[in-house]
Amino acid sequence: MGRKRIYEVAKRIPVEELDKRIKRLEKDTGVLKRLYFIRYLCRGMSVEEAAELVGVTKATGYAWLKRWNSR
Repeated sequence: MGRKRIYEVAKRIPVEELDKRIKRLEKDTGVLKRLYFIRYLCRGMSVEEAAELVGVTKATGYAWLKRWNSR
């Protein structure tokens, strides 16, 4: 077993700002996933197929579809 290396990290922004940026990008990624799901449905895939492609459960897929159609 070797010793664990510790690396220096340049702190260019406060950790709180880094957390905010991460949270915003995670939210954007979730929206993108939903849009891909809807696009798959528009191209003729079933809810089950589209849900599997974007990595969500079938129940989540039906919830997203219901929310999309209610707008």
